[in-house]
Amino acid sequence: MERAPLGDSTNTIRSERLLHAVKIATEFNDLPRERVCRERTRFVRFFSAFHPLDAYMAKQKNRNRTPAVPTPFEEARDELFQHIMRCGVVESAPEHQGEWFSETMHYMTERFPELTADQLGELRKLGERFAQPPKKHDAADVTAA
Repeated sequence: MERAPLGDSTNTIRSERLLHAVKIATEFNDLPRERVCRERTRFVRFFSAFHPLDAYMAKQKNRNRTPAVPTPFEEARDELFQHIMRCGVVESAPEHQGEWFSETMHYMTERFPELTADQLGELRKLGERFAQPPKKHDAADVTAA
């Protein structure tokens, strides 16, 4: 068996010791930082889930929803109500209201061809109810309630 020269083994032992010391120093210096960072993230995660103001704040709603598109019947109803308010149908005489509704429903038929006859009848009924003057309550009705 051949032996390595004495100088080589000493250098090998020194280099191994040096590598071991560097390794220990690296582990010693890095691990506490990593532990602290891990502990901080656990701490932050723990407290962020139980924030005291969460009980007083409104829940976040899904804001990615697209607004609902109104149906043709809803558009026609809204337009009819606007016409009633703009034209002053509420203050007019009942025979004039009937004539106005006949003309307006003919216009609505042309304006909204996708509406069926039933929907147009429902639209006229809603318009006539909307155009009625508000009901007056007697003082006796108010005290009885």
